[in-house]
Amino acid sequence: MSSGYLLPCRCGKKTVVFTSQAGEQVACECGEKLDVPTLRGFSQLERGQGSEGVKRLANERSRWNPLLGIPAAIFFGFAIVSFGLFANACYWRYQIDTSYQIKDEIEHGEKKIDTMQPVELLLMYRDFRGIGLGHKSAPIFYENLLYAKEFEKNIRFYAIAMAGSLALAIGLTFLSRRK
Repeated sequence: MSSGYLLPCRCGKKTVVFTSQAGEQVACECGEKLDVPTLRGFSQLERGQGSEGVKRLANERSRWNPLLGIPAAIFFGFAIVSFGLFANACYWRYQIDTSYQIKDEIEHGEKKIDTMQPVELLLMYRDFRGIGLGHKSAPIFYENLLYAKEFEKNIRFYAIAMAGSLALAIGLTFLSRRK
């Protein structure tokens, strides 16, 4: 525990101050505002080592403020959950193959048709003419692109949620530590 210094007041009482408060203002028990000296000015103050006031003030400064601490803990938890969702979305997004494009599909179909015998082409033509093309669905590569875009949107959302909740948690943590 760091020792404090005793800052005298006009009323005769001494207020415990720490070097971390250099340049700030503190209130005496009588209510008067006292200017805490700069670090150089602390050498002229009486040390309050071992006094009850120093111990009491140090305990007050280290206390967790539950009014701000509980929301900070909730936001830290939310940041951790957001990070987990962010990492999961990143993992699954990069499992999707988006390298296959429409031009590849057309090239594949043309190669397949070019290798077919005329009789096979005639049979395929009759099937298509008789029953049609069947159920129309999006090609796999197009569905992959849609899934990838959805995951990218989720990644952005989770990143924003993680950053925002982490910023709030850190802000509340520092706010709860202030006197």
